Amino acid sequence: MTEFDFEVNGIEMIQEQNAYVDGTNDDPHFQALAHDVKENKYMVRWDIDPDYDDPDGNGVRDWDKPSDAELIEEGHIAVVDEDAIGELNSIAREGVQVLKPGELRDWLADMADNYDAENGGQYKYDSISKLWEFVDNCINMPYGDIIDLLDGDGYGVDIDNCIPVVMDDANLDGVYIAEELGDTPSRELFTDRIKADQLIANVPLYDVTVDGKQIITLGDGFHWGDGELLWQAMSEELTDLVPDGDDDRLNDWQNLPDDDIETLLQSAKEEGFISDYDIDEL
Repeated sequence: MTEFDFEVNGIEMIQEQNAYVDGTNDDPHFQALAHDVKENKYMVRWDIDPDYDDPDGNGVRDWDKPSDAELIEEGHIAVVDEDAIGELNSIAREGVQVLKPGELRDWLADMADNYDAENGGQYKYDSISKLWEFVDNCINMPYGDIIDLLDGDGYGVDIDNCIPVVMDDANLDGVYIAEELGDTPSRELFTDRIKADQLIANVPLYDVTVDGKQIITLGDGFHWGDGELLWQAMSEELTDLVPDGDDDRLNDWQNLPDDDIETLLQSAKEEGFISDYDIDEL
């Protein structure tokens, strides 16, 4: 089980940043971002007790017992059928490998044991302490979300049987990164985005209609974060968005915020580029 930093309202959480003072109102307190095992994000709060004379001078009685936590973003962890992992690897970009649940610890152990300095490598470790050093120096696994390394007989255990992606960036001379497979990984990790999306479960896609016209994408729909892709599709399909020769209007269109599809569409409506839009989950 993932090692957690504290529990709030019965939810075990892992702190993501150092706590800082929020003094924007008449209720100063410490706060920091945290997440749970389901990748839900929270803003955690520690009250300041003016009557508490603590050695650090911050007024927080117990950092292990926050006062409250507010859910600010619901998490989403991709779920992939193990039978699809082989197909994902067949379309993975060079240096990318998708592992089955439970395989990450074996991959790490193999890398630590067999990385031969005589053949251009840097590490060859045969103990848990050396494996820890290998992970700390070469593997980016923030907050232990993916694997816990255990003292004793075993190298460690995968957390929550997640499906990790291991990446080898040749430009970084063999530095490896291990990450949990995200909800929209195919654009960066796989050569066939459409097929990868079909193999990854629980990834919502959306149908977008603008002023009664369905906006077509190469796949079966848009991910929520596909603001830039939607902007490109609208630019190609809605040819009357910007009057010919109107450079100021063109500049406004090119600088619309595109953090996600709803942000882009709402901004386009507010700026008068479109009259209406619909977003429907497929």
